[in-house]
Amino acid sequence: MNGIITSIDPQTALQRLLADRSAVEPAGRLQLARSIEESLRSGRPADETSVALLRLLADDPKWEVRKAVADALVFLDDGDFQQLVVRLSADSNSFVKNSALRGIDRRRKVQRQASRQQRAVEQVADQLDEVRRLHGEPVAQKAMELGERRYNLLAGAIAHDLRSILTHLKSNALGLATAVANGADAASLKGRCKTVAQSVEFLERCVADIESYSQALPVDRHPEDLLEVLQVARDMAMKNLTELGHDISPVALMVDAPEGVRIRIARHLVVLAMANLMKNGIESFMTGEGDTAVGTVEVRAEADADEVRIIIRDNGMGMSEDDLRELQAMVPVRRNKAKRKSTGFGLPIANRYIAAHGGALSIESKEDHGTCVTVTLPRGADVADEG
Repeated sequence: MNGIITSIDPQTALQRLLADRSAVEPAGRLQLARSIEESLRSGRPADETSVALLRLLADDPKWEVRKAVADALVFLDDGDFQQLVVRLSADSNSFVKNSALRGIDRRRKVQRQASRQQRAVEQVADQLDEVRRLHGEPVAQKAMELGERRYNLLAGAIAHDLRSILTHLKSNALGLATAVANGADAASLKGRCKTVAQSVEFLERCVADIESYSQALPVDRHPEDLLEVLQVARDMAMKNLTELGHDISPVALMVDAPEGVRIRIARHLVVLAMANLMKNGIESFMTGEGDTAVGTVEVRAEADADEVRIIIRDNGMGMSEDDLRELQAMVPVRRNKAKRKSTGFGLPIANRYIAAHGGALSIESKEDHGTCVTVTLPRGADVADEG
């Protein structure tokens, strides 16, 4: 007798399907494949039962079931992945085939990332060996201790923020589940669903910022027009805040830079760094109630033969001496309660990108008197100004 898969466990389902492929109805087989994919996505390793079920369901007569199997491929071990991807990437259904091909692409990205991480670990070991050779074991040990302390600070700050986000998300999700169980009206459920979705979106942005902060930085540099870079960063900062639902119309963001000045940089890194700093300036006028005060953010650039200096000055809320000292440590943490949608990575990412160019970032601030951030970047060799 056919049955919905929720009524039987995977081992029972496997036995039934091995005896008779039609022993579980199509809806049950689809739910089974999706439940395995969700389990693997959550980080649970694939056991023998799950892999055996995926192999059976990869030949299912329903393309929806085969597609669900294809969606799970990226989480399998190499041997199981190779066996199933060959079969599904040649599937007659385009949805199944495309899903399998996307799995191949994702697999390659994961492997490239793992390779980069391994190289990074080897580079750190080589650098420690170099310090040990040049300065002796005590200095190398001290360097390693400082690196571990810095890592612990970063990991602790990130874990604290992620836990607070998850606590909020869990509360909203439980509230939604309770409302569904109690038969809440559609309008109430819609509002709760929106709140959960916003929490998930914010968590995704935090994870994306963590990846941006930790990824290896490119070394390629090209001559770029300074004024254009700052204008692109301004537009990016304003668009980002607008998309987050902020009304930034009370704040004037002005960019002033000499024309024709060129600087050798990795363009997208400097654009992102400057956009983060400009965004921070605008956010200094935002209150915890969701309002935005009237204010000004001035971005001014100066240049000489060797370097450029970019000053981002606002007349916003500023910060206390204790908050400023903590901020200058460049440890990602959401300090400002008014900036509820801030991940806390903006300034540390900007600092890292600037430092990668051999530049420097400094901050001055006074509570109720605003903040001034100064970025210094070397011009780079063989860069000639226009005109």
